[in-house]
Amino acid sequence: MRQFIEKYGYPLIAVIVVLVILVLWLNHRNSAPPRPNFSGDSSLAFFVNETTGKESVRSVNDIPPLPADDDTDSLVIAVKFKADTEKDAKIWYYVKYPVKVRDWTQSLPADDLNRMNALEESRLIRAVEPGSQWLPATDPEAVKIMTIPDASPGHPRRPVFPEKPNE
Repeated sequence: MRQFIEKYGYPLIAVIVVLVILVLWLNHRNSAPPRPNFSGDSSLAFFVNETTGKESVRSVNDIPPLPADDDTDSLVIAVKFKADTEKDAKIWYYVKYPVKVRDWTQSLPADDLNRMNALEESRLIRAVEPGSQWLPATDPEAVKIMTIPDASPGHPRRPVFPEKPNE
């Protein structure tokens, strides 16, 4: 044993030190906070006027359809996604709710369970193509619209929210 230590002691110690450093580095790398699954401020949402295509930013708690500049209920949520390999975010679909549900839930607090359930159960989805129909979110065609493909293998598209304005 003594001959082994005299012959291989320093190289063995060097290998052990390198392995310890490698383990510590891997542990640190894996313990870093995960990258958020979205970008921007999730308390804000993009809205678009279905008639004019004009985009705006409002609170995520605003329930569409909302009155636009022309007093028609044409302001709806525009859901955007973007992969890290893409330059710009893209609107993938629109969201709104039946007017009766909107009117009833507006008076409820944002964290009210009845409000959340009513909105989830009545959500309507529409593709961005002109003339596409509004569909219940549970409809198989709506589910296809809401299924966002990866930009390429290993590059998923993530939800994009507006940036918080500088105050």
